[in-house]
Amino acid sequence: MHRINYFIFFILLAVFNHISYAEEKNSPLHLTLKAASSGDIQSLESWLNRGIEVNSTDKEGNTLLMVAARAGQERAVEVLLANFADISRKNKFGDTATLLAALTGATEVVARLLASGAPINPTDTWSPLHYAAFGGRTETVRVLLEMGALKDAIAPNGYTALMLAARGEHLATVRLLLQRDVEVNHRGPAGETALSIARRREAPQVVELLRRAGAVE
Repeated sequence: MHRINYFIFFILLAVFNHISYAEEKNSPLHLTLKAASSGDIQSLESWLNRGIEVNSTDKEGNTLLMVAARAGQERAVEVLLANFADISRKNKFGDTATLLAALTGATEVVARLLASGAPINPTDTWSPLHYAAFGGRTETVRVLLEMGALKDAIAPNGYTALMLAARGEHLATVRLLLQRDVEVNHRGPAGETALSIARRREAPQVVELLRRAGAVE
């Protein structure tokens, strides 16, 4: 009898969880987040007009603006900024909309957020340049440097943009940074340099490029 009751209990629990999940997936917030990430402007504006808070977040703390910026949805970003979205908000990982846009190479979105007041050189934290270099987003790196990003800024992990690009084996990004006369021999917390990182990653083209620029281990 007890076995049957337990069996029924677990069946009902599974059904309940399935229903709850289905309801969550079709909730107004979920649909608004989906509209922001896909660039469905009509739906996005409709949900905002119906009362969805512009700084609403998903489970990871990503706001509508972060979701749109990460997906490179420039028009959605414009709509959210027009509705006073907070560009300084961070998700639970400490990422802002600008950082996420830089990581995915959404260059125009990055430029738009910077023009709206997002810091290009935040102090004691990750910068858009760090994220763009880490992601190998060469064009975004180029635009950020042209807009005044500090080329040798130190990230919280002790790395420069060059070191982050070398770690990702992003040859074009490394080449661009070297053309901008970045510091090639900055040492990280364990004494590592861009060259030693590239050697450890077994990236021979990056190693050769760094050596020609005067890099040492």
